[in-house]
Amino acid sequence: MTFAKTTRLVSDATSLVTSDPVYPMRRQDETGKVQVVITGGSGTLKIQGRSEVAAPWATILTVTESDMGDNDTLYAVLELCPQMRADLVTISGATVNVWLTE
Repeated sequence: MTFAKTTRLVSDATSLVTSDPVYPMRRQDETGKVQVVITGGSGTLKIQGRSEVAAPWATILTVTESDMGDNDTLYAVLELCPQMRADLVTISGATVNVWLTE
């Protein structure tokens, strides 16, 4: 049995931050899950991916506080890329957490 691996990309961020890239162990066309929590204010977060280190980052998912559901949380399924990161591009009075499960 293979168990999922979860990486915390952003931890209790209250200012702009870009996470270090992660390198999901994936097969072709594999999906992962992202959980985003934005509490106490507003913010915009981009989940980005790229094919290799020389390629530009591409935005896979953009999340704002208006996208949050119950408990200020959004949970989404997305395509895994060879390199992925979270980019918190705006924040005002919020705390942001992001997890990626592969």
